[in-house]
Amino acid sequence: MSAYLAVLVTVSALVTLGTALLYREDGAERMAFLLLLLYVSAVPLIGAVRDFDISALDFDAVTGEGYYDASATVGCDAFEAGVRAFIAEEFSLDVADISVEACGFSPETVSAELIRVTLSGRARLADRHAIKEKIEKNALGGCEVKIAI
Repeated sequence: MSAYLAVLVTVSALVTLGTALLYREDGAERMAFLLLLLYVSAVPLIGAVRDFDISALDFDAVTGEGYYDASATVGCDAFEAGVRAFIAEEFSLDVADISVEACGFSPETVSAELIRVTLSGRARLADRHAIKEKIEKNALGGCEVKIAI
């Protein structure tokens, strides 16, 4: 590939020099230089297209179940972080004192069957019944609030 680029740069420089040295404004010479430049740049690309093997591409990596599982895991992690931030903002708590686990997360509905919230540190003083009610009211899923000791 580097040899191809070196030849392309060299030929481009020579074509530019040849065009600059022309005394006449004749279009035929300029067209000849342009065709030479196109030929030098296109011939190696034709070989690359001819040797291209489409069977070497792995389309299953993009459409397989592994992609769905990975996106569901990332979605669940984002959901848990969002619930954690929601609780911290609504009840003026520190995010570090809140732990959230989403059980049975559904990416289609962006909700979970059960959301387990564990409060630690200063968040232990928060109203756990209000937290449970707020999460269930927003249709995020069923909620269970525990206090870490």
